[in-house]
Amino acid sequence: MRFTAWLVLFATLLLWSGNWIVARAARDEIGPALATVGRLILVLMILAPFTWNGLTAKFKLLEKRGWMILAALGLAGGGPHLALQWLGLHYTTATSGILYLSVTPIFILLLAAPLGERIRLAQWAGVLISFGAIRST
Repeated sequence: MRFTAWLVLFATLLLWSGNWIVARAARDEIGPALATVGRLILVLMILAPFTWNGLTAKFKLLEKRGWMILAALGLAGGGPHLALQWLGLHYTTATSGILYLSVTPIFILLLAAPLGERIRLAQWAGVLISFGAIRST
């Protein structure tokens, strides 16, 4: 794998785990709604210059059903997740929050199987490696 790919993976891990620590530290100063909206606006400001042309071209291809699905995913996805994360960090430590987040891959695979997803051995191996890293820390 190229160095750039490793750098992107490392940056993703650093930003994601750092997110929980910052959220825990600022939980009393900023409410869940403001934190969620602020993060989403910040992400839009950072990504829009890189994605605007491609997104506008794809938006033109969406029909009404596509817009409905996109809206449902937006309302049920990142926003509530971020707000509940922020709210939950009022009641636990950042370490507990990160450990809770670390079991997410296990639940993804367990919930994907009943939906007809064929879980490959490599996916379980990845989950085991990830979970093993948690145990060793």
